[in-house]
Amino acid sequence: MKALGYFLVTPGGGLDSVEGQLRSFFQLCQQEGHTPAATFIETEPGTRPGYKALLDYLHLTGPGAVIVAWGPTNLGESLAQALERVLALDALGSRLVFIDGDSQEPLGRILKEWGTSERGQKIRSALKAKATAGYSLGRPPFGYKVAEKGQLAGVPTELAVVRLIFSLYVQGGLGIRRIANRLNEGGYRTRTGNRWSMHSVRNILSNSIYAGDAELAARAGPGQEPSVSQDAFQRVQERLKERPHPTSPPKVVAFALRGLAFCGYCGEPMVGATRRKRWQRKSGLRAEGYYRYYRCRSGSVRELCNKNTWREGELEKAVRDGVRALLADDSSLEAQARKQQPLRQESPVASIDSRLRRALEKASKGLLPLPSLRRLLEQRRRGLEPIEGPEAPEQWGDTNLLEPSAWTGLNPVVRRNVLAHWIQKAVVWTDRLQLDPLKEI
Repeated sequence: MKALGYFLVTPGGGLDSVEGQLRSFFQLCQQEGHTPAATFIETEPGTRPGYKALLDYLHLTGPGAVIVAWGPTNLGESLAQALERVLALDALGSRLVFIDGDSQEPLGRILKEWGTSERGQKIRSALKAKATAGYSLGRPPFGYKVAEKGQLAGVPTELAVVRLIFSLYVQGGLGIRRIANRLNEGGYRTRTGNRWSMHSVRNILSNSIYAGDAELAARAGPGQEPSVSQDAFQRVQERLKERPHPTSPPKVVAFALRGLAFCGYCGEPMVGATRRKRWQRKSGLRAEGYYRYYRCRSGSVRELCNKNTWREGELEKAVRDGVRALLADDSSLEAQARKQQPLRQESPVASIDSRLRRALEKASKGLLPLPSLRRLLEQRRRGLEPIEGPEAPEQWGDTNLLEPSAWTGLNPVVRRNVLAHWIQKAVVWTDRLQLDPLKEI
C-alpha cells in the first residue's frame, strides 16, 4: 500500500523535527510493508499549501493511501480544523496514521488533544479525588443514598430491585419494556414513587457502578459488593447495543423567548418545555403528538407560579404584538434599538462545538458513523459563514419582520434576536404581560 507523509516544520532538532518525522515515516513504511510514494512538508501552517498539495495528489492518484502524520496538531490549530481534515482524507478513501508514539486511533487522539482543557483536567482530577474518597458527586444513583458525612451508602431495598432488573435481563431474557411492566405489576416504584419506564430501566442496565466500576464504586464506600459481575455487565452492554433504542421525541428546537421572558410573580425566567400527549380518536385509533409551552422555572410562589404557563405560540404572539404596539406609540424606541450593542446576538456555533466534541467521542469509540460527524461539521461551517437575509444582525431592526407573514418564516433563534433588538425583557403573568423596552445607552 502506498504511503504519503504529511509533516509540519517545527523548531528544534528533536523527534518532531522534519528530519525526525521523516525517519519515523520511513521506519513505519519498512515495518508495515508500505511503499513511500510522496512526502508533503507544511511550511505555512496558516494557509496550509502542503495540505492542499496532498489533497490534489489524492484526487489524481485515487483511494487506498495511508497518510502518515506526526500527530493531531499537524492537521490544524483547532478541534474543528483537525476533524475537518481527517474527514476529508477519509472521504478520499485514505487512512490516517499518527507516529508520535501514541497508538490511539486518530479520532481518539484528536479528542484527547482538544477535547479537554487544563482547567477541565483540574476539575476532573478534583472530582475523581473526591469520588475516590467516597464522597457524593451530585444526586446518587438508584440504590445509594448520601450518608451523614457526604459519603454514599447502599440502600438494600433499592439494590435488590437493581439485582432483579439485571436478573430479568440476563437470566430471564426479558426485554426492557417487559422488565418495566414486570416491575410495575409487582408494585415496585422508582425513588420518586413513579412507575418504571423503559428509560429508567435502561439507565440501570447501563450504569457501571452496579458492576463495581473502579472509580464509581469507590463512591459507595467500603463493604459495598457489586450487584452484577463484570462479565454479566459486559454481556448486557453488548446486548443493549444490538437492540434499537426506544423511539425518542423529535429533536426539540430552540424557544424564541429564552432569556427574554420572566415570571411576573417571582421574577424567575419563563422556560420552554415540550410534552408528549396521547389520545384516542373517535375511530378508536390511538394518536400521539407534542406540544410546546412556557412555564415559570420557580415554584417559590407555588400557587401562582405553577399556573403561570403559556402556549408557545400564544405567548410569542402576545410579545410580538406588544412590540408592534410600542413601535406605534413611541418613535424613540427605534432609535434606542439602533444604539444597541451587537452582544445580544444568539450564535449557535458554541452549542455546535459542544455537540461536536460529544459526537467525536462517540465516533472514536465506533459508536457514531463518520457521515454524522461530517454533517455536524458542515453545520459549524455554515454558522461561521457571512450571514445574509433576515438572519443578518443588521436586519433584526426591520419592522417588517414582526409582520405575521414574515414572522412565520423565521427560525426560533432569529425570532429571539429580532425581539431582543427591541426589548430587554417581557414580564409575564397568567393574564397579562409587560414589555421593558431598551433604555437609552
